[in-house]
Amino acid sequence: MQSTRSGRAFATVAMAVLLATGVAGCGSSGGSEGATAPKTSTAPKTSAAPTSGSETTPDTATATTGDSTETTAPDTTAPAPTIAPCDALTKAEADKIAGLTLQAGNAVEQTCTYTAPVDGPTGQVEIFLGEGAKSYLDVDRQIGHTFEPVPGLGGEAFYEEDTVFFRKGETWVAIQLVRTNDPAENKDPLIDAAKVVAGRL
Repeated sequence: MQSTRSGRAFATVAMAVLLATGVAGCGSSGGSEGATAPKTSTAPKTSAAPTSGSETTPDTATATTGDSTETTAPDTTAPAPTIAPCDALTKAEADKIAGLTLQAGNAVEQTCTYTAPVDGPTGQVEIFLGEGAKSYLDVDRQIGHTFEPVPGLGGEAFYEEDTVFFRKGETWVAIQLVRTNDPAENKDPLIDAAKVVAGRL
């Protein structure tokens, strides 16, 4: 009998331990039932505000569009020409292009304009340097002007009626003539003047 009681007592204790363990497990399982892993925020992280006395180093500027972030590219605009436009094409050279005696050049930013006196024949010679010259060429292309390549004049060179365009290194140049004569007479003087200008850049 004593042995039987001891066996029952041991079984009772063991059952109690198992029940206690099971209850604890159920409690844990009940608390976690339906629970999911902690959510990870998809919002972009922002730096905490600096505490007093702390220093922060500014990051490269960024621009966010939709889900992508792009680093702002540095300005890569071609440097401005180092020569003044009225020095690139002198009055004497402008006179030769126009076949007239023009007035002194009027420089405005990267252009220089030589104009005939108001009491004489119509005539004007204008030189554009840098971005203005390239924009002039691009606009004329867009509106359908006809160009022909000019060999031996800079990296790229084109001629259209009464205007020559060329690039020397990173600098674009345009030389334009306004006259009432036959445009065929103006091609050679314009190209000759362009070659002189190219030698100065």
